[in-house]
Amino acid sequence: MADPSTSFDFNADWGACRLSRTALFTGRSNVRNARILKTENEETASTVVRGPPSYRRLFVTGAFLDVFGDETATALLATEAGKLQTHVFDIRLGTVLVASIALIASVIGIGSRWSLLGLSLGVVLIGVWLGRRRIRAADEYAAEQVRQTTVADALTEYADVHALEPARRRIPNPHTIKVALGDRIVP
Repeated sequence: MADPSTSFDFNADWGACRLSRTALFTGRSNVRNARILKTENEETASTVVRGPPSYRRLFVTGAFLDVFGDETATALLATEAGKLQTHVFDIRLGTVLVASIALIASVIGIGSRWSLLGLSLGVVLIGVWLGRRRIRAADEYAAEQVRQTTVADALTEYADVHALEPARRRIPNPHTIKVALGDRIVP
């Protein structure tokens, strides 16, 4: 649950107040503050959290606040909070680092070339699999914070705003860690 003592560094406008209330509701006690990004591209309505664990910031585009209502924004921020709780970014970063080190070691000739190449490939495959599981866990976390149908409706609205086709896949795309949007929308 949210820590009521969490402080957010906002400008005094309606979007910041709304974002503060929404962010606190979704349990973002590990986010130090938030920034509203004013962009020229009005089609980009998104959020992202970046920074080390003790100094994370929530970045929200101005279009996000303009396009989505309170309920949708809350659900989308809850999915972002779920990604923090399930360490999706940490898994991605760790996968890239370990696979890169093994790949570089195989290229420069430290150790057995084929073993290190196999290790690099194995780490990537495990990282993609684990990342997808964590994204699904993040959606489950969001469903606990708000209703499952609210998360599904928010992802559908997100797809509509960004002109995305929420396709479902029987076989996941091996080139991406992301879960197909249609697979995430199922209530």
